[in-house]
Amino acid sequence: MTVCSHPIAGTVGRCDSRCRHDLTAPTPAPPAPGELIAVQAELIAILDPAVTDEDAVELVDRLVNLLVIATRVGLDLRAIDRDRRNMASVLASPLIEAHRALTDPRGERLRAIATNDLAPPQSALPSAWNGVSPALAAVLLEHRDIRLRPADRLRYRSMTGSGRRPEGADPSTRLRALPLALWPDWSIRLRPPTIDPNSFRIAAAIALCVPGATASIRNIRDRWPGPRYARRLGIFGRLVTVDPHGTAILGALCALADSLDRDGAPIDYDRRRMVASELVLLDASEWTVMCRAGGTPAGGGRKLANARLWLWETLTGGLPQQAPRALRPESPDLLANHVRFALRLPGPTARRLLEHAHGMLDAHGCHDEPLAWSPQGEGIAVDRLPGSDPDALDPDRVHSTLARGLTPSQVAEELAVTVEHVRYAARKHPPESQHRPASTAPARVHLAALLSRDQLRELINQGNSLRGIAARYDINRRTLHDDLIAHGIPIPAKNRHRLVVERDWLHEQYVAKRRTTLDIASELGASRAAISRLLHQHGIPVRPAGSGSHQQNLTAGDGFPEPLASAVHGRGGADRVRRFQVYARTRTMTTGAKRLGVQQYALTLQLAKLGRACEAQLLERITGVRRAQRPTTLGQTLLDQADRYLGPHPNAPQEPPEPLATVLGAHFGEKKLETFIAAVAWPTIADGAQELGMQPGSLQQALRKLEHVLGERVLTDRRRSAPLHLTPIGRRLLDQGRQHEP
Repeated sequence: MTVCSHPIAGTVGRCDSRCRHDLTAPTPAPPAPGELIAVQAELIAILDPAVTDEDAVELVDRLVNLLVIATRVGLDLRAIDRDRRNMASVLASPLIEAHRALTDPRGERLRAIATNDLAPPQSALPSAWNGVSPALAAVLLEHRDIRLRPADRLRYRSMTGSGRRPEGADPSTRLRALPLALWPDWSIRLRPPTIDPNSFRIAAAIALCVPGATASIRNIRDRWPGPRYARRLGIFGRLVTVDPHGTAILGALCALADSLDRDGAPIDYDRRRMVASELVLLDASEWTVMCRAGGTPAGGGRKLANARLWLWETLTGGLPQQAPRALRPESPDLLANHVRFALRLPGPTARRLLEHAHGMLDAHGCHDEPLAWSPQGEGIAVDRLPGSDPDALDPDRVHSTLARGLTPSQVAEELAVTVEHVRYAARKHPPESQHRPASTAPARVHLAALLSRDQLRELINQGNSLRGIAARYDINRRTLHDDLIAHGIPIPAKNRHRLVVERDWLHEQYVAKRRTTLDIASELGASRAAISRLLHQHGIPVRPAGSGSHQQNLTAGDGFPEPLASAVHGRGGADRVRRFQVYARTRTMTTGAKRLGVQQYALTLQLAKLGRACEAQLLERITGVRRAQRPTTLGQTLLDQADRYLGPHPNAPQEPPEPLATVLGAHFGEKKLETFIAAVAWPTIADGAQELGMQPGSLQQALRKLEHVLGERVLTDRRRSAPLHLTPIGRRLLDQGRQHEP
C-alpha cells in the first residue's frame, strides 16, 4: 500500500474520506520538543531488562504521576485515539507541563494544579488523583491543606508533610490507649487561650481517633464513653483552625496518634474505666486510716467523696464532669470544692492515695501498668505550640506559693503561667511537707511532723505512756491513740499512778494565773481529767467548759484597741471576729456562709453578739433591694484592727480589680460572669446558647444586663449569627473572670 487509507478527521457522509497521502513521499515529521525527548530519556530505562525492581517501581510511579498530572492540565487520551499520527503534538504540551511541575513538587506550579478544583464541596484528594505515588499524594495534600475542613486535615494528616489516604485505622483500638480527656501536660502545650481547658481536653482526646480513620466523625464521637458531646468536636475544629498555632496543633495531634499506633501505650484504659466504675474506690475506714497516718483530719462525707473522685480521675485520666453519676459533682459549688481539695491535698495523704490506687490496679491484673503516663511526642516542635512546657515549672515554688494562702489564679500570675500549669504541678508532685503554718495546723499534723512511725514505735517500746507522750508533744491523747492504731503499733497497757498536787499551788496556777487544765496537765505529765479531779477534791471553783475557758480567750483583748478588745472578749469572741473578717467582705450573708461552710443563721446570731459586745451596729444589711451589704464605720474599723492584730483571714475574699469588682457587686454577679465567660467561648451567640441549653434571645438579654451593670458594651455586635468580638472592656473582664475563683 503506497497511499494512506486513514480517514480524514471531521469528515461525514458516505463519500470517500480516506487521506490518500502518498506514503512513499519523503516528507519528514516535525521534530519533537526537547523537553519531551528529555522525559522520554528519563523513563526509557523502564524497558531495560537489567533495571532493578526498586528502580522499576520508582520509574513506573514517575510515569503514572506524569500522566495523572498531564490529564489535569489538558491531556485528552481520546484525542490520541482519534489522531494517532499527531500523537507527539497531543502529548507534548501536557507532558512538558507535568514534567515542570514534578521537577519542583512544592513549587507554585504544582500548587496551582493541585488546588484548581477546590469549589465546594471540597474533597481532600479527589478521585482524579487516584493512582499517584504515596510521595506525590503527600505533597498534593500539603498543597490542599489550607482549604480543607479540620476533620479532613486530621483524617488525611495533610498538614504533616507526610499525608496519605486514610488506611482505615480502628478508633476502638486507639480508644483503649486513650484516657477520657487528653493528657493534662499535652493539653497545656496544645490548648489555645480561646478554648475552655476542660472542653479542649475532651474534644482533643476524641480528635486523636480521627487521623487515618475512615469512620465518620459521628461514629467516632458516639463510641466515646461517658456523656455525649454533640457539637463540641465541630466547634473545637473551627476554633483551632482560626488560631495562629492551628496547623501546629493539628500536626501535633496527628503525631501523637501515630505514636500510639506505632508504640502503643502501657495503660489499657478500657480496663481501667471498667474497674473504676464497678468498684467502691475507697471506704470510710480506709480513708480515716490514711488521714490518721498522714496527720490530716478525715473530715466528713464531702471530703470522702472528693477523695473517691480524686482516685477516679487518677485511674481513668478523666475530668470530674465525666465521672459516673454516683461520683460526679452535681453543682458548680461542689466542683469548686473538689478542685480546692485536689489542689491542697497534703503530700502524705496524696502519696497514700496513690499507694491505694496501685493496690487496686494490682488486684485487677494491671501489675505492669504505671499509674499515669503520657507519650513523649518525639518529633513534635513544642516551641511552635501555644502553651509552655508544664514540666519546666518548679513544683516546690508552686507549693510554697500556695502555702501563702494565694488562690491558683494569683499563683499563676506570680509565676507567669496558667492556672492549668499550677494544678498540673501540684497534682503530679505532691508536697514533701504540709506547707502549713504551725499555729493553724491541727494537733495530728504537729505529731506527724515531729514523729515518724518508727520514732513513735520506739517511744512506746521504751515504756513511755500515752499520757507522757501526749504531754511532751502537746497533743490530745485520743489523737495519739488513733495514730497508734493507724500505724499498727500496739497500745501500751494502762499504768495508773496517784497524782499528788498541793492545793495552794494548784489554786495559784488555775485561779490567780488563769492557766488552763491542759496547760497544767502538760507541765505535770498528767491528763486533763486528773487535773479536773484534783480541782474538785480541793474545792477550787471550775470555770465553765467551752472556748471561753481556753487560754487565748482568758487573756483575749489584752493590749487590743477598741472595738477589737470588746469584740474578742468572752467565750468564742476571737472566733466570731475571725468569721466577721470573711462574711463582712462578701455581698450577702448567704455568700459568706457558703465560703465559711456554715449555716447562714449561725452567722446572723454571731453578728448580733458582736454588735452587743461593741454596743453598735457593725454591718449594714440591705434587704429588699439589689445592693450588697457593707460594713458600718465601726464595722470597718473592727475589720482593719482584726487584720492588723489577728492577721488576715485566709478565706476572706480578695478585692477584685475593675471591671470584675463591678460585676461581682451586682445582683447575681457570679451568675452573670459565669454566663458571659461560657458564651464568649463559642463563635456566635447562637452557638453559645445551644451549648448552654438556652434560647439565643435569653442569652442576648443576659449579655445586655451585664452591659447595663458595667455601663459599657462588652461585645461589638450582639446579633445571634454575628461573630463574637469583644470590646476592650470585654476582653479585660474575660481575662479577670477566668482568673477569678468564686
